[in-house]
Amino acid sequence: MPSLRHVSAVVVLVLALAGCAAMPADPVTVVAEGIAFTPARIQLPAGREFHLMFENRDSGVPHGLSLQTRTSGVPPTDLWTSEIEVGPNVREFDLPPLGAGPYLLICPVHPNMQVEIDVS
Repeated sequence: MPSLRHVSAVVVLVLALAGCAAMPADPVTVVAEGIAFTPARIQLPAGREFHLMFENRDSGVPHGLSLQTRTSGVPPTDLWTSEIEVGPNVREFDLPPLGAGPYLLICPVHPNMQVEIDVS
């Protein structure tokens, strides 16, 4: 029969691994190429900061990022916006924790470029 100490250690390990599994790979990477963002969708854990790497591969084309709320029937709210820069270039950002819900990253120059963000 396992001791209470052994069971406690297993519970702590399982909880730690569960927490790690919920964290996104660091950094979260968004690529602008061909006037499109990839990936089209990102899932993030609620309440945790995240590191965002933005790679603009479109030579001579300006792109930026704007993080917006995305609630049905409510106009979006801008939460954060990067500088608009001409590619190719790579920028990294540390963003604050987000509450659970849907968000959207868009390019302010090309609003058709979007990444859906599901925070849960």
